[in-house]
Amino acid sequence: MRSIKWFTRAGVALAIGFLAIWLNTSQTVNQNSVPKAKAGAISSITVTPSNNSVNTNADYTIAFTTASDLSQYGYVYMVFRGNDWGYFDTYSASLDYIKVDGATSIKLEKSYFSGNNLAFTVPYGNTLAGGSAVEIKLLNVRNPYYAGGYQLQVYTNRYGTDIDGSYSNRQYMSDTFTIGTISVHGTATLNGVAQSGMYLSLYDTSYQHYAYSNTNSDGYYELGDTLPAGSYSLQVSPPWDKQNIKRYTATLTLDGTNQLKDITLEEKTKTLSGVITGSDGTKISNAYIYANQSGTWDYAYANTDSNGAYSMKLSGGAWSVSLSGGWDGTWVNENSAQNISFTNDQSAESSTLNLTVTIPDCTVSGTMVLRDANGNDTAITSGGVSIYQNSAPWSGFYKSLYDTNVFSGKLIAGKFKVYPWSSDNSNYLENVYQQNSSGGWDALNSQVLAVKDSDTSLVIKIVYSQKTDHISGQVVDENGTGVQGANVYGWKNSSSNYDWANATTDSSGNYDLLVSPGEWQINVYPNWNSNYTYLGKPLAVTVVSGTSQTSKNFTFMTLNAIINGTVVDTDGAILSSLNSWAYIDTSDMGQEYWYSNVGASVTNGKFTMKVPAGTHKITVGWGGQDYSPGDSTSATVAANGSQEINVVMLKNDATITGYLKDVDGNAVTGQWAWVNASNNRHSWAGGSVDTTTGQYTMKVAAGSWFMSFWVDYNSGYASQLMDDNKVTIASGQTIVKDITLRKIDSRITGSVKKYDDTGMENIPVSFDTRSGKKKDNGNKMMWYYANTAWTDAEGNFSMNVPAGTYYVNASMPYWQASSQSLINPEEQQKTVDAPNPATANLVFRQVDSQISGTVTLDGATTSAYVWAWAEKGGGSDATAGADGTYSVNATKNDIWHIGAVKENDQTVYMSSEYLVETEGNATNTQNISLTAQNWPLPDSISSTFDPTKLKTISLSDGTVISIPANACVTDADNPPATVTFTATPSATLPSQKGDKPLWYGYDFSVTEPDGTQVITFNSDITISFPFTDAILTDKGLTEDDLTLKYYNETTGEWEQVATIAIDRDNNTVTISIDHFTVFAITTDVADTTAPSAPTGITATAGSHKATLAWTNPSDADFAGIKIYRSTTSGALGDLVVSTVSDTTASYENTTLTAGTTYYYTVRSYDTTGNISQNATQVFTTPTDGASASTSSVTALPETGSSSQIPDARIRNYIKLQMEKISELVGL
Repeated sequence: MRSIKWFTRAGVALAIGFLAIWLNTSQTVNQNSVPKAKAGAISSITVTPSNNSVNTNADYTIAFTTASDLSQYGYVYMVFRGNDWGYFDTYSASLDYIKVDGATSIKLEKSYFSGNNLAFTVPYGNTLAGGSAVEIKLLNVRNPYYAGGYQLQVYTNRYGTDIDGSYSNRQYMSDTFTIGTISVHGTATLNGVAQSGMYLSLYDTSYQHYAYSNTNSDGYYELGDTLPAGSYSLQVSPPWDKQNIKRYTATLTLDGTNQLKDITLEEKTKTLSGVITGSDGTKISNAYIYANQSGTWDYAYANTDSNGAYSMKLSGGAWSVSLSGGWDGTWVNENSAQNISFTNDQSAESSTLNLTVTIPDCTVSGTMVLRDANGNDTAITSGGVSIYQNSAPWSGFYKSLYDTNVFSGKLIAGKFKVYPWSSDNSNYLENVYQQNSSGGWDALNSQVLAVKDSDTSLVIKIVYSQKTDHISGQVVDENGTGVQGANVYGWKNSSSNYDWANATTDSSGNYDLLVSPGEWQINVYPNWNSNYTYLGKPLAVTVVSGTSQTSKNFTFMTLNAIINGTVVDTDGAILSSLNSWAYIDTSDMGQEYWYSNVGASVTNGKFTMKVPAGTHKITVGWGGQDYSPGDSTSATVAANGSQEINVVMLKNDATITGYLKDVDGNAVTGQWAWVNASNNRHSWAGGSVDTTTGQYTMKVAAGSWFMSFWVDYNSGYASQLMDDNKVTIASGQTIVKDITLRKIDSRITGSVKKYDDTGMENIPVSFDTRSGKKKDNGNKMMWYYANTAWTDAEGNFSMNVPAGTYYVNASMPYWQASSQSLINPEEQQKTVDAPNPATANLVFRQVDSQISGTVTLDGATTSAYVWAWAEKGGGSDATAGADGTYSVNATKNDIWHIGAVKENDQTVYMSSEYLVETEGNATNTQNISLTAQNWPLPDSISSTFDPTKLKTISLSDGTVISIPANACVTDADNPPATVTFTATPSATLPSQKGDKPLWYGYDFSVTEPDGTQVITFNSDITISFPFTDAILTDKGLTEDDLTLKYYNETTGEWEQVATIAIDRDNNTVTISIDHFTVFAITTDVADTTAPSAPTGITATAGSHKATLAWTNPSDADFAGIKIYRSTTSGALGDLVVSTVSDTTASYENTTLTAGTTYYYTVRSYDTTGNISQNATQVFTTPTDGASASTSSVTALPETGSSSQIPDARIRNYIKLQMEKISELVGL
């Protein structure tokens, strides 16, 4: 699908880039190199927990013996390993003692405890001698939720140099210690040698039951949890430093006992090698070649040596090979992924793949400075800058700035975004400037740097300014007493100049934030262990330079009551093995407990939660592998009181199963696919398809579920939205739901050019089975598919698609659109099948017309955001100033849809959608009237929470975001203590051809404490967006007219979310997604119902004039009258006047020729621009004197809302086609 394809391209490029950086800075060993010799081996590593139960507190005694001396400021690092999903909570743990050689010692002290990671340092003036026996005791470590065999890795390091052991090589591991109950255990060997660090996963076909583990230094593993009897898939993957080992897969049948399963691994026997050469003939060193195998998810990598040569080991089968590197800007890879195939066996086989990369011609240099109030610049020597493309080939460079403020790198021709950062948060980015030919400086538009083919050297300057403005206030409790230690956080709503600030309240509850000018959101959070919570929304604050914003106050609520909960099944039995998270469900309260200290861990089916006094709905967010959340339980508790409640979970005892099938109903096997189901209780189920049989199976609870699926693009089949995706199932029932796959067996190729026949590079071309112009006669499409291709240097593109009819469009990325006056090409319809591909040549049109006017609200001019899109394709927008005037780019001989929106706090004003027929006019006028909407803009929110626990956030409008544990962290092995989620609603969204936002949308983001934004999640999150019957009725829509899309700033288009379910009973649209951006419910339906025609039309002749009169229709959306004049009976003629009043009922047409008969047609139009059917044509003959004559009538064919042509857009489309035919035949 389009969303999957775009994010796959960007995600793969970024992932490979981060991988390259990580590999370059870590101690990962290349398969062709010898591991670095260590000074010695840490020995006698033992781990003794006081309690081996899952999700319980335990004391840990850890012992080991060092090998080498560790001097002052050296570190001893420890990492809990074994199950990548297993998380040891050490944040609240404490140190009991450290002993060296049996005696309490000061030679080692605690540095930090962070999740699975522990660090101890040698203090100044001390040395931890080699051979020292170290014993450390930790108190109150929280055991992980997931059972299995775990190990503790110990290694030492000083100033970044490994002394004994290494993090990445996973050397020096303890014996395995068991947490919870074990289902499978064994040893993994290769040629009789034990293999450490192997990743193991065990799961059933429904993916409802699973376990993960790693082998220890003896190759031993334990897979945990009491898994129910059944068939399971066991997969074993090698770590990065053992690329020569083939991925292992087996099927196990579990019977409820602890089974022994020893694993015999095989070596990869295929060799891929080659040389990477620059376009100037130089050999490229330190390039990274990454290979992945579809279906098995096996991978391999290698890096080139000083001669540009590489070699890697692969297994049999088909592989996709990608090249990455050049992050310093010295070279750019413009090659697409290459496909390589080997015989699928264990025979030895070799293949060669040589690639050529581009050497950039343009050197970009610059400085980063702090500019004071007098315009003087000083160097910023702590920060960095990234300059890169947001589209293929994703080139650019990154430079760290430490002890210097000067940077340089090389770029190819294209558009690049400049992203600087300064480590000093008392500064803010003022702008980025480019030096012009006269030596002056020009501000970059949206920080976008344009590099032309002829450029060889460009100079930029990144300018920061000192923050001098303040936001201050006080945090108090219900009694007005100041609260000390509250955390106040602010963020700036600016995509180009993002800024943030934080502060802690003093003993009186006062805070002060140092900020920059702009629009800010301020929120506040109590300390984790405090007895407060904050129930409220962030404050919106506008900061004007040179001013301070004071009295931005917050009130905390006291957690003065207790809810003691028990999680039970529908029979009332305690779920004593359940470990989860309980929270307050605020979905129907119009507000949210933003901070996660209102909630509690569920341990063995029990929880205790501190809450404010009052009535609350309590939900348990995750039911483990066997249960799903039921309805919330209501509890009323008084101040200083407590309440006992039961929360019911539903047994996953129903089954949804089915097979992958092709369009002819034949089973599809050998293809990996994933099937999802979600419900309105924010539960989900999912499972992979058995590649042998093509069957999937999901265990679910009784109720209604909404299904979706995704299939690997490299499989040759297409993912698409399921049409009939709702399944209602009873307890114990099995429902068969087959999934139809469409083979990607055809192709659409073509070119994208400007109106002057110049090819256009890096233009996204979309292929969609739904037209952006109109709904297909009101009928729902039987299937939906979308994807995107990008043009090459000559403007050519190619896309493989399933057989079908496609609407092909091209759009301008935002960094190009800002510098070129072009309108997107006209949409083309192409039908293809296997033997019949198609060609679509798209031409961007020159802006040759303008639509201007005034925006008003209650008769007064006002500022607003104005959007416009054309029937032939493309769009533009503008901002109306305080005087209400606006002007948008347009094209002649087209029909443009135009409208406006304005936000004032939480009140939203919108216009109707107007139609403007530009015909041959260079200028056109359309005034826009705004009206208040009967729905408010929801609250903006910011929520800080522990990312290692399940988090469910309910927004004020009923939107619910369910974030799995560890989903939103950049480093799952070392997660931060908290992350901050923000949700910013906006109605200022563009309407486009086929994509009209239903109402408002949301911009979501997650940031870590250091300001790092989490781009791609480790697992999908679920978001449910609400809609109302009232909004559907108001807009004349049904649930079938809705979908959920995200706004892609790169392509400037709304794009389809891959996994989506519409719950028609509960009025929600639910998606599963692995990233945050701007989301909105959209529709491709507009008001196309024409108004009634005017009646009682008369024409009276006078001296060189004709006076027309009529009776206006009574339609509620009637806006005005259009009068057409012709000198031929039955012909519509030219438009004489278009009134903008719904009260005018007469018109005098002057300067006419006496003795000539004029034929008039009077039509009405509505606020959307739909035009009525033809009324009776009247005619009259003006005189050269004062005498008058009455009118006569003649008939015209009906148009507009008649039964023959029910859709105004179809009528307009026919009119456009007739104009084309006239042009072709020379009329």
